[in-house]
Amino acid sequence: MTRPLLILLAAEADASTLSLDEQQTRINEALREQFGLGTDGCARFYLYETFSDYLIARGPDAKLYRIPYAIEGDNVDFGDAQEVTTAYVPVAESCEFLATEGDAAPQSGKYKIRVLKPGWGSGVLGGKTVPHYYPPAFMATVAEALAGKPFGRRHPNQQGPDPTGATDPDRIAGWLEGQSSDAGGAYTTVNLFSAESELRSKLDEARENKTLNLFAVSMLASIAYKPGTVEGKPCLVAESLGALYSVDLCARAGAGGEFLTAASFAANDISAAQSRAVNASTTAIVPNRPNRGGAASATEGASMKSTILRLLEALRQKNAARCAELSLKFATVAEADYSTFLDTITTAFAEPDAAAAASVTATAAEAATQLAEAHRVQSRNRIETSLVASKLSKPAQDLARTHLESVLASEADVPQVKIDAEIASVRTAFAAFSNVGRMRPSSHVELDTADKLTLAMEAAIGVKESMGKGVPGFRGLRDAYQQITGDWDMAKLRGAGGFTGHMLTAEAVVTGDFPNILLNSMTKRLLQDWAELSLDGLSNLYTKQTVGDYKLQDRVREGFFPELSAVSENGTYQEISYPTDELVTYQVGKYGNLLSISEETIRNDDLGAISRFPGKLARSSRWTLKNYITNFFKNNPNYTGDSVAWFHASHSNLSTVALSQDSLIADEIALLTQTEKDSGEPLGLTLDWLMVPPALAATARQINQTNTAGSNAFFQRFGVNNERIYVNEKLTDVTDYYYGTNQANSPFLEMGFLDGIDTPQIFLANQPTVGTQFTADTLQYKAKMVFAGAIIDWRGVGKHVVAG
Repeated sequence: MTRPLLILLAAEADASTLSLDEQQTRINEALREQFGLGTDGCARFYLYETFSDYLIARGPDAKLYRIPYAIEGDNVDFGDAQEVTTAYVPVAESCEFLATEGDAAPQSGKYKIRVLKPGWGSGVLGGKTVPHYYPPAFMATVAEALAGKPFGRRHPNQQGPDPTGATDPDRIAGWLEGQSSDAGGAYTTVNLFSAESELRSKLDEARENKTLNLFAVSMLASIAYKPGTVEGKPCLVAESLGALYSVDLCARAGAGGEFLTAASFAANDISAAQSRAVNASTTAIVPNRPNRGGAASATEGASMKSTILRLLEALRQKNAARCAELSLKFATVAEADYSTFLDTITTAFAEPDAAAAASVTATAAEAATQLAEAHRVQSRNRIETSLVASKLSKPAQDLARTHLESVLASEADVPQVKIDAEIASVRTAFAAFSNVGRMRPSSHVELDTADKLTLAMEAAIGVKESMGKGVPGFRGLRDAYQQITGDWDMAKLRGAGGFTGHMLTAEAVVTGDFPNILLNSMTKRLLQDWAELSLDGLSNLYTKQTVGDYKLQDRVREGFFPELSAVSENGTYQEISYPTDELVTYQVGKYGNLLSISEETIRNDDLGAISRFPGKLARSSRWTLKNYITNFFKNNPNYTGDSVAWFHASHSNLSTVALSQDSLIADEIALLTQTEKDSGEPLGLTLDWLMVPPALAATARQINQTNTAGSNAFFQRFGVNNERIYVNEKLTDVTDYYYGTNQANSPFLEMGFLDGIDTPQIFLANQPTVGTQFTADTLQYKAKMVFAGAIIDWRGVGKHVVAG
């Protein structure tokens, strides 16, 4: 018998100078030291094959891994572990299929291609990048549709009136002839039109020089997907093919589409090559199989292994070649797959040579009994896993378990679909007697009204007024979603049930009351945090106005009449001088951003992050408004009424004296002597507030609180607790400061807010058929403020610009 050669998805390097025993001893110790032990107390990785610069190790779930290594002295350094697939192929045949293309003589204009390869796709669906997966079973579906379809020199413009390109003959360069499929993909042959001389020449020369990998092919089709999870990642899984429009030439394929040569068979898909060129009677392909649902105990595994070894010995008497083949295969079978392997051995006894089979009847019967019990163990594991995941109450779980155990009495292997059906039936029965109309885990508080659901969400997100009202907050975002929507399986969130039509792309949506309740709770928390942050007193420095639209706002500042004229006896009253007016305008603008909450955040139960979002939005909104107001003072823009800077010597409100009691006396005199427009009468304004940078805060407070021998004219003039000293961290000049009178005495700055709303708002993008809910499984919220402002006078405010 030809000795098998282990072919791996990596090339073998030069042999090590160490002996095999020395390598294995050092490597096994290093594997145990670096990768540690599993939960069973055994090494997570143990040596399977050794090569000069990499090794093959059996790792978690009994899978094979390729791990690069280097030995320097007594040290072994490992690289990253990469899972590999193995195939056992006789040496002569392994060389044969690597050297044979399959066509007796390549013909110009005819090229074998693989249209699609099972696995992850990296192309686009409907112009968007969406994680998607093509299962092996889908290859046959695609292959059936290939024959006679057009081959294009490029994909059509999918944004045009005909995204499939069916009405664009100019891009068609040939047609597809024949079809086949296997575990490695869907295949066909490209036939180029005779007029495609340029493309023929390129492909023929590339084939001759073994560089066909410079070109790739891509399928354009209408495919229906269903949400699923593959390799632990949520994705769309191809389910059915609506129409295959064309296969087109491209520079880089998204799902394994390529021109085939012998080299591409071997390098890209060992299993596909074997299915075409390797004699099945002398080749055993051994895939790595995952645990099929619940590993047997150590005792069960040992007992099953003993039975398998006895069966193999019995089979040796009947068919030595078949026994050798299965013995080689058994060396790679994980303990969790022993029951499946028992099926294989039992089938082998049913093969020709009944006389030999009769000698092992008793052993086969024992195997059948143990196989049935193994199936029951696996079924019980699946049942328990499904019951825990169902989140049914304990009585409901007990009822479902009892029903399923009765099934196990007659059926050793209970399929998952029957388990799911039983759980669904029990859920429906219990829900009929629920006072809310849907099942909830018994550990959850029954929330039978929308008000209670709202209180629970608000308490969970940190709204103080909703705490202590007898309704505990949700334990997490996942808990909130499930209780509000009743979607305990998270089926609505992942769009369970698939899609009813075939489309260029598809996605799941998130619907129900949950987004709106979360929106209301976030809004309350936002306003709570906004009120706590406030503007550090800056709201006292402007007059608030309600604005009803986005049009230009006009503010007319009128002057005053002069004092009345004296009228002599029998005299005539004179017409009084009309005051002049000044026009000030501004237009409100929008400020805001989007905040997205993904399906992953909900599934990962990240309520902590969500509860912090409103506070962060409040802080962001505060900075936006505070910067806007502060910039009037810092930048000193012109007052539009006279085109002079807001703070200017001609306005008698600009000084260069440092902050002190004396400077404040001068400031108060300046305010008292400011005069009305046109009449020239003194306004007699009072000095009521100071605004200072952090560097001057201590000086201002000291002036306000010190009253040695009653000599301080400004003792507590700015509040007993310094409440009218506004310390503004946005003031960057450490020596400048500002002063003024109350807005009620003489308004100097106006801020207009759309509809009078001077707090940030949150809105929900609540269209489940469009936008981020549809395309990205994301709830999207919008934070928004609409405001603007303008200087409306200069008399009630002043500034000191002090040299540093």
